[in-house]
Amino acid sequence: MDDGELTEDEYRAAARRYQECYREEGIVLPEPVLSPVDNVTLEWEFPDTTFTSDAQISKALELCTSQWTPVVLAYGATHEQHTDPLLLKAARECLEDAGFTTPEDAVRVADLVGDPSNDSGKQRSAAEKCLIDEAFKLFPELPAVTVQY
Repeated sequence: MDDGELTEDEYRAAARRYQECYREEGIVLPEPVLSPVDNVTLEWEFPDTTFTSDAQISKALELCTSQWTPVVLAYGATHEQHTDPLLLKAARECLEDAGFTTPEDAVRVADLVGDPSNDSGKQRSAAEKCLIDEAFKLFPELPAVTVQY
């Protein structure tokens, strides 16, 4: 990150350090999956783990997240988001079924959410729901779905 660029290799190396941080706290995170929603976000499965105390949970979250968050923000800011074509098609159809229109040239989440000031955020809420529902249908191996724009 010092050179102003964050390669995918550096992003993945930081993800491994994030996993190692949790492992040191007794939590084993499986490998992350690249999100089809934006092709930038790594989705993680956080296993149900028995902690000895709330303090242990807080310590792990604070320590590991403080190291990971700047990397996520830097990668997201320097890499072009684009929704997987199959997911984009399904989400657009879902939005159309709900009475919303989307631009023909839509390629990312921001293209689907409309202008919240025009409809009090109704299309944005519908887009989020459509993306999440359709992502889990098309990609059942996803551990989670994050919608960012």
